[in-house]
Amino acid sequence: MEDNKVEFRARREMVGMSQQMLADKLGVALRSVKRWENPTYPWQPPEDACDVIDEACEKQAQVVDAAVSKALDSGADEISLTYWRDAAHYAQGHGGDGSGWQMANANSRMIAAVLEWQGIDVSFGFQGLAAMGADFQPGD
Repeated sequence: MEDNKVEFRARREMVGMSQQMLADKLGVALRSVKRWENPTYPWQPPEDACDVIDEACEKQAQVVDAAVSKALDSGADEISLTYWRDAAHYAQGHGGDGSGWQMANANSRMIAAVLEWQGIDVSFGFQGLAAMGADFQPGD
């Protein structure tokens, strides 16, 4: 049963979802999520929590696939990806409360890994710095 807790945590972290974000999505206390992931507690992650993580993994796979396809189709030798500094920075670019910034950064890291495996150089930059003279351009 510990493997289920480990897989649950690894997949949650892989998509960049914090324990607090998951707790908020499910309407549960943060300590519940912590217990689901802690091998010393008997509680396993409930099905609805696993569904949220599965959906996030599927969404990440779609985003990564689309971005990698676009990058490969471009024929570029180097791709610049946006990396968000914090929730406020993400909110400026996307509106809302900025709560998705960690997941967006996880997507950028995964996109970078796949592109680098394909032999494409990847650089990261904070969105908005190009206007201030930085070399990086924000990604889509």
